[in-house]
Amino acid sequence: MERDGWADPEIANGYASGFELATKHVAMQLADVVRAGERTSALDLCCGHGVVASELVSRGADVTGLDFSAAMISLARAAVDGATFVQGDAMAMDFPDAHFQAVTVGFGVPHFPDPAQGLSEVARVTKPG
Repeated sequence: MERDGWADPEIANGYASGFELATKHVAMQLADVVRAGERTSALDLCCGHGVVASELVSRGADVTGLDFSAAMISLARAAVDGATFVQGDAMAMDFPDAHFQAVTVGFGVPHFPDPAQGLSEVARVTKPG
């Protein structure tokens, strides 16, 4: 049911414009925490309109953004050069095990239908260490 709302471009645009400043503030902190830098392979999970991905790219990371909302992916692609954005399911990601050096989840965990499963997927696609 929640996914239907996020598919609406008006809702996606409203979120992007209404939460831009807060998202930018969190994006800088997330990039610091994961030590994003040159050639860091990073997944921005539940990437929304791409603010965290943009911060990671600005630090030289090789970024993939994933979101279940096609409307959000469209906004991210329009806003961020240098990242790859894919529509997908955080509960069953189509990435190999230990694929990314860093994974960020800015505001997505409350939207996970099953938080334990979502975090298990994060652990699965993240390289140890």
